[in-house]
Amino acid sequence: MRYITFALVSAISGLVSAQLPTVDITLVPVTAARYEVRIRPDGTFNGLFSSLVFTLRWSDASGVTLAEFQPTAAMIDLGIYPAIAGDMVIDGGYRYAAHVAFGSSSLANEGQTWTPGQEVVIGTIDQVGGTTPIEIVNDTWTGTNNSDYFLSLNGVDRTGVIYGSSTAQLPLDLAVPIFAITASVHTDHTVLRVTADASSAARYEVITSGGSLVDAGRFAFQQGVSEHAIPHRGLAEGLYTIIVRTEAAVQPVRIVIAR
Repeated sequence: MRYITFALVSAISGLVSAQLPTVDITLVPVTAARYEVRIRPDGTFNGLFSSLVFTLRWSDASGVTLAEFQPTAAMIDLGIYPAIAGDMVIDGGYRYAAHVAFGSSSLANEGQTWTPGQEVVIGTIDQVGGTTPIEIVNDTWTGTNNSDYFLSLNGVDRTGVIYGSSTAQLPLDLAVPIFAITASVHTDHTVLRVTADASSAARYEVITSGGSLVDAGRFAFQQGVSEHAIPHRGLAEGLYTIIVRTEAAVQPVRIVIAR
């Protein structure tokens, strides 16, 4: 009977794990000195975001340090406050900052739900004392020091992969962006007014105040001033951020949809 009970418990545990999504993580540049940490579940989830570990690595020769991690409002509601575990560590020419967080409230309790394939913004981290490429890594140091990327849901390990290396996405030697944007919100669309030094292809992302990616697309702007309509695509009333990205820079603008 003991072995049957153990087998039954193991089977139930395996079934529960299979129903939970696997969650990947990435680092995305917002400006030359600011990055966003995002996660991407492969299934629907509204339970307890139990814990998170990730490690940032960059060149020690750069002289750069990091400011305190700033979680989004949605993560604050869940109790997810990523903070450096101990001190930054220098090893092999790199500086490491292992961040750890533990949740205290379920997504359902806070009116949140994760959608399969949609990125969720955990928060932002600013560089201090300069700019240099930063990565989320699993390497020899993180493996030895129990600081590899790790994420658990409902107390179960649901760690995915580190995806989309951010170091090549944004030239970090830019002192100022090569374009600026303002937004004019209408009933069913937002008009972005772009003032640019040169023509460029661009892509945009629309992100909720809770950090969920709800729309994305592309457009091209010309040198000088141009306007581009971004449809609301049935978005509910509320606060959103539109992030416009080119190969040279990233510019966010916040909008409020009200009807």
